Amino acid sequence: MKKTLLVILSAMVLGTSIGFVYAKPSTQSPTTASAIKLYKSGNYTQAYLALSNIILETPKSILFFLQTQ
Repeated sequence: MKKTLLVILSAMVLGTSIGFVYAKPSTQSPTTASAIKLYKSGNYTQAYLALSNIILETPKSILFFLQTQ
């Protein structure tokens, strides 16, 4: 019984984790979009500075950035 419960719980956790990995944010500010564009183009310094400014302006948004990666 304990083993079955553990397997079911593990499957639920795995299913939820996969959902978070492939989730896309519903909205994205133009500033965030430009910072991501800088990063993808290889301009890491400018991307870092842009993202740092965004985080400083809205500290609670760090969860958004963690979910988009």
